[in-house]
Amino acid sequence: MQSQFGNQQKPVVQPGSGLKNRAVLVHGIDGRPNGSFRPWLRDELEKNGFEVLIPKMPNSSKPSLASWVVRLMEKKASWTKIFT
Repeated sequence: MQSQFGNQQKPVVQPGSGLKNRAVLVHGIDGRPNGSFRPWLRDELEKNGFEVLIPKMPNSSKPSLASWVVRLMEKKASWTKIFT
């Protein structure tokens, strides 16, 4: 099946392997999960077989790398439980 992205191939995940194509979309400073283009991109990725996670990052007006890494690791752990 050809996607709207032209002749680009979709990532290969073997049927029956239990693996899924996954994407994590992270907003920027002063951003929010449902802001800007993220809802559209989430929908497009899901149409192409991806599981998509858009976490709300802490203190987005004055972010710290450490707190964002912690949040992403928490989400990764919960996502692994949900989708495996």
